[in-house]
Amino acid sequence: MAPPDPTLMVLPATIQPIIVVSISDLHTIPLSGVHIPYGDILIVAGDLSEGRPAQLMQRLSELLVLPHTFKVVIGGNHDRALDPKCDARDAAIYNDLYERQQCRAAFREARESGVIYLEDESTDVTIAGRAFKIFGSPKSLARSTNTAFGYSEDDSFSVWNIIPAGVDILVTHGPPAGYLSDDENGCDGLLNALWRVRPMLHVFGHVHASYGTTKLSPDDMQVSEAQRLGRFLEARNRRKLREAESRGRYIPPHLRRKMLGGSVAATSRQVSTGFPAGAPVEVPVLVQGQTRLINAAIKTPGTPRGAIVTKILR
Repeated sequence: MAPPDPTLMVLPATIQPIIVVSISDLHTIPLSGVHIPYGDILIVAGDLSEGRPAQLMQRLSELLVLPHTFKVVIGGNHDRALDPKCDARDAAIYNDLYERQQCRAAFREARESGVIYLEDESTDVTIAGRAFKIFGSPKSLARSTNTAFGYSEDDSFSVWNIIPAGVDILVTHGPPAGYLSDDENGCDGLLNALWRVRPMLHVFGHVHASYGTTKLSPDDMQVSEAQRLGRFLEARNRRKLREAESRGRYIPPHLRRKMLGGSVAATSRQVSTGFPAGAPVEVPVLVQGQTRLINAAIKTPGTPRGAIVTKILR
């Protein structure tokens, strides 16, 4: 007889799963406008704002009153007031250097009130006697040095060496290549780090259209270093070709595909994004030895999507 599928197990009444609730890419959406169920861990994977200190402080005040046991938050490419390197440009424009500094201090100090802000660092949390190591990074691929927490393709492998072994939950703003992403923003270096670390859960956002959930393919674990490097160079060449073809102009994805052939979506493992607007999405129970990936970007032109909820068996 085949063993039972652990993702379909009915738990005894005495065993309560650990609930992880994930959202990302709020931008201007208040938390009150998003369906966020209660859980043990709330993850917010960046782009809490459009970058101004007042917007971020408002988002922090909303997070502080949520009832989740642990609230883990990272910045994103739009959260410019959280990145000191953006001060030189932004503070000169808005004359708000003091407010930016106060904003960063407030996010750091919020740990005492249950909001854990991570910036290329890890934290350990214990729930119902079980310890989890969570690593968070606001980084995403960028072409401009002016982008908050951006890094270049040339650095895309070395930059993720900061992820330590033993991470259970990985939170990044940018996505890995080939999973719930697109050819513009998926990072081969981050995917390489996933193969190395194998977290139970990886939560990210950034690419709004790729909201959903999937698993890291066992086939990808067998890919050789040479194949990984070859695919990375091929993707970089495609991006450079698109840049040359566009001559610096923005070209919508559907026209890009016509120009260069092929489909970006066809190379990305992802689920349908046709979930009911605003409704939370439940995915199967997390299983030790597997890596579940979640793109939790709730931002859409219409009604925001709901949080994505996962369960961990103790």
